[in-house]
Amino acid sequence: MNYTVVLVDDKFYIDDVKVSYRDVVEVPSVIDEMEIYGITSNAFAGKPIKSVKISDGIQYIADYAFEGCNELESVAISSSVNYIGEYAFAECKYLRTVTFEQKSKLTKLNKGVFANCENLVNLTLPDKLNTIGEWCFFQCKELMNVQMPNNVKSINEFAFAKCENLLNVLFEKGAKLKTVKDYAFLDCNQLVLYMPKTFYSAGKGAFENVLEVHLTPGKNVNVEYIRAFKGCDLHK
Repeated sequence: MNYTVVLVDDKFYIDDVKVSYRDVVEVPSVIDEMEIYGITSNAFAGKPIKSVKISDGIQYIADYAFEGCNELESVAISSSVNYIGEYAFAECKYLRTVTFEQKSKLTKLNKGVFANCENLVNLTLPDKLNTIGEWCFFQCKELMNVQMPNNVKSINEFAFAKCENLLNVLFEKGAKLKTVKDYAFLDCNQLVLYMPKTFYSAGKGAFENVLEVHLTPGKNVNVEYIRAFKGCDLHK
């Protein structure tokens, strides 16, 4: 493949690539003896690639880097990646599988990273993740199961809203979740949630129209607005 590399602040980035229809791409961490630090905004956006593997050594994926890759079916992200920008994989309509390598350094998923990835089904998030950004999985209509890492403390606005087939968001023993913000699970009407005992704050509409939410018995939760549990079968 023919990559275009740019130098920004003493770091090399992939800025563009020429691909063929439904290519399988392993994004290299070294090109012509240049160590690649990251991928620039829109570098792969709209390219007709079938799968992507981000090689070990790459640390940075910029905003919109893979947005609208409508042939993209699978993504494998190396443990070295510590930043994924806003809407980096948004609008990848046929993306079904996202794999984070063990010992991933990623601590945050930014705004809209996988928004409108309509065919994403199952997801295991990296262990060090502590924040799920707003709109992150908005309208991932086929998403069914999410394994939530224990370090996640905040699920932000509209993060899983309109995930109409979401059945399970699994929290393990030792989960540290504290806050679920406005409309985070709006209209997830098949979802049954068992919230960890650390959970204490729900934003407006946070669980609106969720099928069931189970709180720790006797647990007092700070509800910013009564609509937080509107249309939801709440157990506490």
